[in-house]
Amino acid sequence: MSLPASPAPLVAALLRASERDPGGAAIDDDGEVTSWRALADAVAQAAGWYASRGVRSGDRVALLLPNGAEFVALALAAHWLGAAFVPIAPSAPAARRGRPLRRADIQTHVLVLTALDGPERRRFAGPASAPTETDPHSPAYLIFTSGSTGRPKGVLVSHAGLPGLLTAQSAAIGLTRQGRVLWMLSPAFDASVSDIGVALWAGATLVTSARWDLRPAPFLAALGARGVTYADLPPALLRRLDPALAPASLVTVLVGGEPCDFGTLRAWSRRLRVLSVYGPTEATVCVSIAVGTSDWDRAWLGEPIAGVQMRVAPLSGEGSSGELWIAGDCLALGYLDDPEATAARFLVEEGVRWYRTGDRVRVEPRGLVFEGRLDRQLKVRGRLVAPEEIEAALSAIPGVTGAAVAGVGEALVAWVESDCASPESVRAD
Repeated sequence: MSLPASPAPLVAALLRASERDPGGAAIDDDGEVTSWRALADAVAQAAGWYASRGVRSGDRVALLLPNGAEFVALALAAHWLGAAFVPIAPSAPAARRGRPLRRADIQTHVLVLTALDGPERRRFAGPASAPTETDPHSPAYLIFTSGSTGRPKGVLVSHAGLPGLLTAQSAAIGLTRQGRVLWMLSPAFDASVSDIGVALWAGATLVTSARWDLRPAPFLAALGARGVTYADLPPALLRRLDPALAPASLVTVLVGGEPCDFGTLRAWSRRLRVLSVYGPTEATVCVSIAVGTSDWDRAWLGEPIAGVQMRVAPLSGEGSSGELWIAGDCLALGYLDDPEATAARFLVEEGVRWYRTGDRVRVEPRGLVFEGRLDRQLKVRGRLVAPEEIEAALSAIPGVTGAAVAGVGEALVAWVESDCASPESVRAD
């Protein structure tokens, strides 16, 4: 489907919010509040600084930044110019941070900024200009998946799927301009695009911090103290939290990235609105939403969001089970510099482009149920990890003669066979 060129969707949402409520709170970053007008000004000036450094439409800007107003402003500044941003986790080991930077053809690499409204900001300010009209099917961001394994895959995602995603999620959440959206996930995790995006889309306040205390009681207390109304939480964290202690401000919780245990979903669904979302990075974060119920008993995928098609490709001898395929504007452009992997996962049948998820699903009268992977890939803290890639990396270490990797509970465990390599040398490599 051909879509008209206009400012990038997130930039357009920012401009709408800044015109409608210029003095309203756009970002609450550890108590430092940035208004919509100030955020729009910061984005335009950062875009001017990028332009002075040679960034043009179609380029990529790497952001090695923690959660905060700076990340939001500089990511949107890339979109202002028609460029894509590449989030790199500051907490990742140096070697893992370096690989994406070497592969991504980076035009400008922004390290760590502080004090958006302070003197440091002036170093990154340039002459503001009107936002660039952006082709919806041009790259919006580049996310590297399986970052803990041998060679991370760079997933290049366009702008085209963002309006459908953010419209559907905002409606399901019931998010309004009075809403306060928690952002605690790593910027390098694609769900952060959703957390930032729904706040922009609804004109709500994005609430973030670089110092969340994840102990159950202090964490819930902090959400209440900061008035959070909507929280996107990893299943591993949600199951540790007592819904009876949820603050009165909290209205909706979203879980995704990996299946959440049914007992946790049932308990939280009795307390407030729970959304369970499904979607691979290759399909713009989320393609379906299920509303939690007090009798949740399956890994339901829920209803596809508008504009998303799902089909179950049958597997020989599997009856009602098959591989889930996805189509729609949500699909990524492909894998960076990897045409073979792109061709293997993205294919065209009868004029429709599909993504083969590798997920096994079962067809039931009430909908689709997730059953697991068709390959060995695992979800560890919401990130897709390929054990065979880790095994290959371990086996390449001098002195290692064999390796095996498996998921044990919420951890990833490796067994290494060697006549001479020490545990310390293996960990170092």
